[in-house]
Amino acid sequence: MTLFSFVRFFLRCLPFNKGKQTFANFIFTKAALPAEARIPFQYQNVDFSLDLSDRIQAIFYMTGLYEPKTVEAIARNLVKGNQQSPLILDVGANVGLIALQLKNQFPNAQLHLFEADPSVFKQLQQNISLNKLSSMRTNNQAVSDKHGETLTFVKSLAVSESGWGRLQNAENRNAPGATYQVGSVSIDSYLSDLNISAVDLLKIDVEGAEELVLRGAEQTLQRKLIRAIVCEINPEALAAFSSSPQKIFELLERHGYQPVETVEMNVVFTRESP
Repeated sequence: MTLFSFVRFFLRCLPFNKGKQTFANFIFTKAALPAEARIPFQYQNVDFSLDLSDRIQAIFYMTGLYEPKTVEAIARNLVKGNQQSPLILDVGANVGLIALQLKNQFPNAQLHLFEADPSVFKQLQQNISLNKLSSMRTNNQAVSDKHGETLTFVKSLAVSESGWGRLQNAENRNAPGATYQVGSVSIDSYLSDLNISAVDLLKIDVEGAEELVLRGAEQTLQRKLIRAIVCEINPEALAAFSSSPQKIFELLERHGYQPVETVEMNVVFTRESP
């Protein structure tokens, strides 16, 4: 923990945020993370139980930052719409680092969180419980173009990367490591089952399976029920699912969505007025 304490003190003393995450990430390519070590952490009145053996959580603990530009972009888009009680779908919520920041900024927001990895999902529930939140619906399911099927989820081989697990595909089919059987849900069916007629923002970060998520939402997209979409665009990860950035852009363009902003590895799409 000595390295953590030193780096955290150094980073917290810097008067600016630029480069903090990059520096922390560089440190973790040179030094091994500790074994699982849970530690309480409060950020902007939000409580977290962080596992310092996980890179993204360790960086958040040391810097107080997790995809800050993405969080800001989401907030800007929510302010343009129903900022009083926006409805947000977070597909690939991990342990809630983005979702809980949004809930803090928009207390009346209705959040529906999806996380397929059961161990990560358990920590997501713990972080929500710490903040005594009841208006966040959690789903331990894989969002896909299929609904009501059982899919195989492959946990990341890198123990320090909770965010790298993904659905099984041709590339990882024979990879060693933990696999889980998870139920699948499509956005179209999920919204229909809950009688949800409008979504202010759909965030997707599923390590290459983004096109599957969007294909399972095509009826909703066609009806223009989703106002804005924030989608991770990682060409290498998409290629593992026989997808590409071009396919994502073309699919959304067919339904009237245009890219308006790129932040970190995410592209913000908004639709034309009906």
